[in-house]
Amino acid sequence: MSHLSEPKIIVGSGSTPIGPASGDLSGTYPAPQVIRINGAIVPLSGSLITGNVLQVSSSSELIYSPINLNGGANYISGILPKINQESQNMLGDVSGITSNCTVIKIQGNNVSSNLPNNNEVLTWFNSEWIPKKIPNPTSFGLTTFGSFSSTETQKALLSNTEYIWSYNTIEIANNIIITNNLSGNPTRITVLEDGIYEIGYSAQLYKDGGTTAIISIWAKQNGINVPRTNSMTTIGNNNSTNIPFCTTFFSMNAGDYIEFAFSSTQLGVEIQAVDTQSSPNRPADPSVIIVAKRISAKV
Repeated sequence: MSHLSEPKIIVGSGSTPIGPASGDLSGTYPAPQVIRINGAIVPLSGSLITGNVLQVSSSSELIYSPINLNGGANYISGILPKINQESQNMLGDVSGITSNCTVIKIQGNNVSSNLPNNNEVLTWFNSEWIPKKIPNPTSFGLTTFGSFSSTETQKALLSNTEYIWSYNTIEIANNIIITNNLSGNPTRITVLEDGIYEIGYSAQLYKDGGTTAIISIWAKQNGINVPRTNSMTTIGNNNSTNIPFCTTFFSMNAGDYIEFAFSSTQLGVEIQAVDTQSSPNRPADPSVIIVAKRISAKV
């Protein structure tokens, strides 16, 4: 019976092995080649390519290819060191480069660059996200209100002509402001949040001459007459005064404004302001007083 003999490594002169290589090696000594690593096949020899690495493709095979950063098979995981990251320009809602970027939008809508203060939140106002103070959560009662008046007499210089009231004094206000119209006059009662608002007026009407006058007073929202808001009153005698009061509910969005207009069928009609008086001492009479408050969210 014959037996196959195992390959033998012959040690030549100078202790250098000669003969066939085995295991993870191929070829013959003294110049074998590494064809496996721990039994896994190494790719065939070829020119080196910058960036390529040996990667495990299966339990018994290695491949030589670029690192895959896109996920799937043979992808790299973990965090790439900053020194290996190339800065890139950011797009969409983010501005700047990857190493120093700023969120300037939320879902495509601009975020104000104004720095927020304590107890402020991002609020949508005039097509922009802005920092805005929130009410103290431990407080109760109304948090959006305003009272405004005018110390100036406002006249109807022409009959049957629309005149818009203006205001020059803020008595008390929170989240409701007075803004100017296109002519620069402070006529607009402007709200800063959505809601249902109750807005009322008291005007000191005065007539100094002519015949009986019919005075009309009505509301305008964002420059448009509000249906069914007109009220009429008459003044028949010279030097007579009438003080009508009216309140109305309005459904408003943040940034909406209300104006009040009046007209007279006769000349000599004005909304009169009077200074402080004595005997007894009395406060001044504004020509018009506005009171406004948010009574609920929009329905």
